[in-house]
Amino acid sequence: MKQLIIFLFFILSVFTSIAQSQPVYISEWVKKPTVEELKRPLIFIDFWATWCGPCISSMSHTQVLAEKFAGNVLFLYLSEEPSGKVQKFMKNRSKTFFSAVDNTGNNVKNFKITSIPHSILLDYQGKIIWQDKPTEMTAKTLKKIVNTYIGIVGNLSRLKEVHTEVKKLNWKTFTAKSTEIKYIESDEATNNYSVENDNEYKFSGDIKYLISIAFEVPTSQIVFASEIDKKYILSCTAKDFETFQKVLEKFLKKECSIDISREKKRETVYILKETKTSNFFTSKTYNFEKGDNVYLADEQSIMIDNATIEEMARDLSEFSEHTYIYKGKDEAKYDWNIHYKYNNFTLEQLASELDFEIKEKEVKLVYYYISNE
Repeated sequence: MKQLIIFLFFILSVFTSIAQSQPVYISEWVKKPTVEELKRPLIFIDFWATWCGPCISSMSHTQVLAEKFAGNVLFLYLSEEPSGKVQKFMKNRSKTFFSAVDNTGNNVKNFKITSIPHSILLDYQGKIIWQDKPTEMTAKTLKKIVNTYIGIVGNLSRLKEVHTEVKKLNWKTFTAKSTEIKYIESDEATNNYSVENDNEYKFSGDIKYLISIAFEVPTSQIVFASEIDKKYILSCTAKDFETFQKVLEKFLKKECSIDISREKKRETVYILKETKTSNFFTSKTYNFEKGDNVYLADEQSIMIDNATIEEMARDLSEFSEHTYIYKGKDEAKYDWNIHYKYNNFTLEQLASELDFEIKEKEVKLVYYYISNE
């Protein structure tokens, strides 16, 4: 009994600073718990996304916890993505997690979530008594917490269902060579893209990012004469990526009213040539669910899903202070995890771990100079 009192005091003293009582918002359920399951004393909320590699990796960890503490803790996966996308992800991976989506933006704001995966543990009243990355919650810690709440009925108001109206976007249309781009200008657009059904290209981002897509160059080779702060969301159905790129180039010139000129400069770069591919990650290592050549990056390395060597070299150049160029004919797609912060580590990994032949060479690079017409 004395130990229990001491532990309760520890819980109160440690978690008082993060305790707060506000509901978790649910816009739409993907897999909804029963009322009895919603009354469990504790709710573990995992904020995640289908494209987030670390989020997906942590699922096996939380699955073990969910099975071990099923009677006392409700585990809920909450994403800001469309419900259909989450449902498809769960079905493809045979996941049976309780899951929902939130398109209000309230949870990210209220709980000050700056990165994912991120998890919070709510008590029976809805107060946060723990928060961190999901993999930081151990069975030992959770067991101690669970033991203090056995037999307590959780409040149903901890989760608040809200049904928001989806705004109808006023899409505009740009057509070139019988290919149509639907677009809207949006200050909230982030640099992102997805490819669906092999020919549906959905891009968003600022002008520099769109130019880098159109010409397949790192943004370091794009120079603005003056600030252009427009951002767009685009959707295009094209027969192939090359066709989309040509239409995108015309869109940038005509619809965005920018002038693009080219100039070659001599730069020292690293030329990559594969000697063998047996040490490359297969394209099934990562699956960020957003198409090809999608990456996640931290302060030191970049993970890339389903990219050719040429695309990997371009992405690496984007983050590194150096330029990498692939000279070879391999067009197969692989997954990558490359260090970029310290160049000596990058070169060592490319040579020793991935068996690239590397030559430092001075070449002429094309720079794109952008100005308003």
